[in-house]
Amino acid sequence: MCRTSISSMARSSPRPSRRQRPRWRSLLLEILRGEIEPLEIMLEDGLLTRYYEQDPANKRSTEALAKYVGLLYDCNPDIRILEIGGGTGSATLPVLEAMEQALEGASANRPLVQAHITYKKLDISQDPLSQGFVAEDYDLIIAANVLHATPDIVQTIQNTSMLLKSGGKLVLLELTKTSLPLAFPFASLPGWWLSEDTYRSIDGPLLSEDS
Repeated sequence: MCRTSISSMARSSPRPSRRQRPRWRSLLLEILRGEIEPLEIMLEDGLLTRYYEQDPANKRSTEALAKYVGLLYDCNPDIRILEIGGGTGSATLPVLEAMEQALEGASANRPLVQAHITYKKLDISQDPLSQGFVAEDYDLIIAANVLHATPDIVQTIQNTSMLLKSGGKLVLLELTKTSLPLAFPFASLPGWWLSEDTYRSIDGPLLSEDS
């Protein structure tokens, strides 16, 4: 029997890079006035991508995730995986690399992982079946730093679970502690303030470890 395990993910909050902080400070007034979209600043020159790539906690978490998925793929080459909110690809790319590495020792007839990737729009805060998804269709669902940006976390988890096969797994990467350096850039995004349930505080959308 093939067994897998995954280590505890890092819980510390990432800090904005040195390059990101001065850029944000110089444009803070324009952002608060609504004259500039904060996401535009984050996406300039791949800034947000580098932010996640250079953050030690995120790096450790995605490396553990990739190793885990690689083991699952090695056990079940027909595994069906859904990633919710690929974003910058900070979790996607390590996972794909791990799966491709698993192919190196497998049959040469096994097709490349990328050949089976499809992209679809999904609002996980809403019923996924009404958006063209099929119930109990996935063996594994990956959600890295995304589910917190929904109004009702209970409904979001229920919608996510709806898509998992019996015995399927949800790998959830989320921060459980916030800090001023973290909140400084991300609190300007609409998704930071979407939470309406009783499990989150007024300070932001992150769930505590107890929640």
